[in-house]
Amino acid sequence: MTRAAIAIGAAIAAVVFVGALFIVYDDLSAPPIIIADPVLDGVIVVQITGAVATPGTYEVGAGARVVDVIARAGGTRPDADLGSINQARRVRDEDQLLIPSRPRPAPNAGSLPAEATDGAEQSQAINLNTASVADLDALPGIGPAIAQRIIAFRTEQGPFRAVDELDRVSGISAAMVEEIRALVTVGE
Repeated sequence: MTRAAIAIGAAIAAVVFVGALFIVYDDLSAPPIIIADPVLDGVIVVQITGAVATPGTYEVGAGARVVDVIARAGGTRPDADLGSINQARRVRDEDQLLIPSRPRPAPNAGSLPAEATDGAEQSQAINLNTASVADLDALPGIGPAIAQRIIAFRTEQGPFRAVDELDRVSGISAAMVEEIRALVTVGE
């Protein structure tokens, strides 16, 4: 054998040996990466608000899905807009779910004379000082629990003098007041 043949053979053996070392070292150096959505055992706590029958905080089993939390909250209200909600998504501990409401159609003011429009809008608005829980529950963002708080507030504090006073009720923000302002009145 010539020196060139021996050198080529040694080089090939060295490359094979180094390649084998890389394969063995790679398997030993890092554990395999497993991408999985862990399902924990036990109970998790999830908050749900918006267009559900009973907004609140609920304990559900680990691995529960959005649809399960909606069911725990008594289902959705008729004005719920589930188009943007992935009901099959798993919920995680401390998640907060917001079920949006469909916007209410604007009254067709063009069909009534100007004098009749003001009276028609007044008669369709819900009077905060006389409304029942069911009447208040029909408002966007107001569920039965908040409706009950509105009634308790007016019973304890006296009648509402302005719609803006709604933000003094626990659970109602200034943004919620703006959302329902055109739908409510305090009477004359």
